[in-house]
Amino acid sequence: EHDQVFGSDTAKAAQAISDDHFLLNQLPYTTAVLKEVLRLRPPASTARQGQRDVFIELDGKRYPTEDFLVWPATYPLHRRPDIWPHADEFIPERFLVKEGDPLFPVKGAWRPFEQGPRNCIGQELVYIELKIFMVLTLRSFDIRAAYEERDRLTGKDNSALTVDGDRAYQVLVVTAKPSGGYPAKVTKRLR
Repeated sequence: EHDQVFGSDTAKAAQAISDDHFLLNQLPYTTAVLKEVLRLRPPASTARQGQRDVFIELDGKRYPTEDFLVWPATYPLHRRPDIWPHADEFIPERFLVKEGDPLFPVKGAWRPFEQGPRNCIGQELVYIELKIFMVLTLRSFDIRAAYEERDRLTGKDNSALTVDGDRAYQVLVVTAKPSGGYPAKVTKRLR
């Protein structure tokens, strides 16, 4: 998609964006990939003040929220198989299909930037920055995890530390980060 919009010469992409910044809007698959990454790995969350007339229902019981902070658990919401078909699979196409398709997201279920009065005012900037990064930088490199190399260099075998079989699982330290960092090997692509 990037080559179709910007051409295969990555050195010319910056000038193309400068000449016509609306080109970034011609990246629907890139946008879908970003949305799917944010669905599977939401980077932050929010807390809301409970209200007198708002209740949480669970197993047939109603719990009041008044005088409590309510923290919507985005990660499990984004993994619910009753809301997200193939919930643990990376399927960017779910953000490209039309309403009525089984993959089409349920209204209100995708919440990496929250919704309503707590909606993140910077989300459009995030998309612009990520698209620019992907077009100008990321497509020029191959990046692969280097956990085994780090284990070998440090003399520690942490291969058993996984979540859902993935060593790059999230931990919340103000915002989400990969546990123990993300050791990576970056190589320049030869075109």
